[in-house]
Amino acid sequence: MAFLSTMARVPIALKMAAMQGLVSEIEEDITGYWLKHSNNHDDAIIAIYQNADVYDGRIVKLAHPIFNGDEGLADIVPPAVIGKNKTDVFHPDPLLRSRPLEGMRIIAGLRSAHYLEWSGAYIYCHGEGRTYQCKARLSDDGKSLQIETYRGKSTAVATQTWTRLRSSHWPV
Repeated sequence: MAFLSTMARVPIALKMAAMQGLVSEIEEDITGYWLKHSNNHDDAIIAIYQNADVYDGRIVKLAHPIFNGDEGLADIVPPAVIGKNKTDVFHPDPLLRSRPLEGMRIIAGLRSAHYLEWSGAYIYCHGEGRTYQCKARLSDDGKSLQIETYRGKSTAVATQTWTRLRSSHWPV
């Protein structure tokens, strides 16, 4: 019965391809490891996991886990942290500025909205020390996840595309 209800949400073309063996698997699950790529030394592997009836995300690994001063933030990163593991130095609460980024939950509360879409969540941007609302859309092939952050009901702030990984190891 669960198979039938899942298949009812799958577009007809994908259903037919799956039945004919042209598609090995229809991926509609956002859980797993995702590569978050950026241009400012902020690349990370994010784990998205189910937490009761919602999905959350944590930073598993950073590509550059040490503050080295060449992040383009040298004028705002406190000199005392250069050469140390990256922490949440931009958090508005001074008591939370020493928490490590690796292991930090950055997405909270993604709920299924439509087929391949989740919404109602919050994402924490550690590079700004700000929290935004976010929604996610999984690609039809399940290999990429589009994360859109916004303020209020519809003012988009940024959109990122994350790439699915098979494990928590950096791709070669």
